[in-house]
Amino acid sequence: MIDHTQKAIHTCKYSWLFPLAGFVLTFVGGLGFSLSNQDIRINVQRIGLVVFAILTGVGFYYTLQAFRHFKIYRIKACFYHVVGGLLVNLFLVLMTVIGVGALYTFNHHSDPLTIHSVKAFKPSISYPSKLPVWIDTDPACGEGETDDVDDCWALIAALRSPELDIRGISTVFGNTKGEKGFQIARQAITHFGGSYPSHPPPPIFEGSLSPGNPDWKSTQASEALASALRKEKLTLIAQGPLTNVATVLINHPDVVGNIERIVMIGGKHPGDLFHPGEQWWFHFRDFNVCKDTPATQIVLYSGVPLILIPFELATHLVITRSDLKRLELGDEVARWLYRGSEPWLSFWENKLHKEGFHPFDLLAIGYVTLPDMFTCKVSPARIGFSLFLEPLGMGRDLEVAPYIRGPRVYYCFDLNPRFKEVFIRRLLNNTPG
Repeated sequence: MIDHTQKAIHTCKYSWLFPLAGFVLTFVGGLGFSLSNQDIRINVQRIGLVVFAILTGVGFYYTLQAFRHFKIYRIKACFYHVVGGLLVNLFLVLMTVIGVGALYTFNHHSDPLTIHSVKAFKPSISYPSKLPVWIDTDPACGEGETDDVDDCWALIAALRSPELDIRGISTVFGNTKGEKGFQIARQAITHFGGSYPSHPPPPIFEGSLSPGNPDWKSTQASEALASALRKEKLTLIAQGPLTNVATVLINHPDVVGNIERIVMIGGKHPGDLFHPGEQWWFHFRDFNVCKDTPATQIVLYSGVPLILIPFELATHLVITRSDLKRLELGDEVARWLYRGSEPWLSFWENKLHKEGFHPFDLLAIGYVTLPDMFTCKVSPARIGFSLFLEPLGMGRDLEVAPYIRGPRVYYCFDLNPRFKEVFIRRLLNNTPG
């Protein structure tokens, strides 16, 4: 009897131990493959879901065996194993259903109604005429060592770009809390805005402090942007999460036709990861997409021409210590940028072992002012999905590839080497370049 009891208890453990161990091993393996920086994530997910389904079937088999042993031998331990088996296997069922549902949604978007030509993506500027733009930003401006400064580089560059007429600036959560970002933007524009050719300084509006889904509540920023769009066509420069823009699209569909184009920071090729440094394990997320993925989805399928300024493009522009030294010798604005950028540059030098940082958002301003300096291509896009990266906050990316079924976007991937000098000169002394 003792031998049968011990054997029964040993078998009962398999009801939860086998599927749980299998799940952990599969997840760790799937995570490793997903982080391998190769375009195999979809295959990894499909294989992982099949393994989850097999583990669930095996787990339920052993759970039934445990229940049978409990009925025959009346062993309390087997009853507890039955409960554990049910919980673990129901969890596996849930994971499998969620994964299958996500993959189905991922592959079953309808094709967009609007197919844009290349001309629709390119701003037509013939200076001294000006392009009316609206800037949506999440500025941190180097408040801490790990707070990037590229939003403020972009703001100052926009103010000093003679091609642009900034109709308004809105702030959104992202690099910092929404309230803090609004304060930073207001201080920068109030302090420096009056010294630029665009008089008076553009108005600033506080926008979403958190993701918009499912309510898409109106904010001061979304209402101001909608009002501006009712007056004229605007190019929107989205430097942060797309919550404010999506809120306008949802609550004010009548103004969508007056959005000339949207230039956003984001996008990548499937399987690519954002390696800012030399460590293979350290990645940036597709930050603006991950912060509010439903907002990105709304914008992507809105029919508005969408230009992507991705990490891949930003790697072609490096701000080094010698560049900052030039700013240090410039006017008050340049010196302000220098002071805010120095800790951020030190972080890239000391922690990431790079010679400089990439001013991502500056490139969005560069695209609308000097589009001929950018090499871009039309390509379909989708919101990516990674079952194994999702729990780490890296599972939702804006993916671009020729074989994808989805809306066409304009993906910029290369840059004229002259671009940096042109904009350093603008930041120094307002020279158009």
